[in-house]
Amino acid sequence: MSMRQTEASAWHVVGGWNHVQPGAACRVELPGAEIALWRTEAGAVHAWDNRCPHRGMRLSFGIVKGDRLACRYHGWHYDEGGQCRFIPAHPNLDPPDTLAVAQHATHEQDEAIWVALGAGPTEPPPPLGTDQPGFCRSIPLPFGADTAADVLMRLAGASPVAPRLMQVRPEIGGSNRTVTLAVQPIDETRAAMHVFLDGGPKADARLAAIRWTVGLRWQITSETGAAA
Repeated sequence: MSMRQTEASAWHVVGGWNHVQPGAACRVELPGAEIALWRTEAGAVHAWDNRCPHRGMRLSFGIVKGDRLACRYHGWHYDEGGQCRFIPAHPNLDPPDTLAVAQHATHEQDEAIWVALGAGPTEPPPPLGTDQPGFCRSIPLPFGADTAADVLMRLAGASPVAPRLMQVRPEIGGSNRTVTLAVQPIDETRAAMHVFLDGGPKADARLAAIRWTVGLRWQITSETGAAA
């Protein structure tokens, strides 16, 4: 299966479940898009264009207040649907519907956060494993996603199982375990790799998988001459 695909509207893993905590926001990137990823205090995850419609401030710097995200610059509040609901300088104003942030599709499964630009595909993303896959670690890669896939096939023996998803069965904690590598495209010279381990939330196995990931990162750095 080829790893080449059209990036627009495809599902991409952008991090593990703990990449953004309840009541927090952060910045993530996909090709041609800078995204504010945030969680309500109740834990619902959202992905928006990382730009406040007012003055262009990055919403990833914003403050989560319950189920709303407030821009750090002038405090405009946006609800979970991206609609502006409160402007501190005009507290009695009912903001018009035109004051809204563009949203992107999100999905959570297998301890992964998935994002697709715009409305996203009609189908959910594929599973990351068959036996309670759990998130281990993310690492940056100093080349584009297609090159990253080629490097992972060559150095780790990984096999493509779905677009931007690869699997390998290294020895983890004394036995061969299925590890899924989710490649996040960023631009032509950058990508990220998110590592998931089959077998449930066992701390010792995850620690061993993290050590394996660190070793793979060192191998990528030493054999490609790139600083991962």
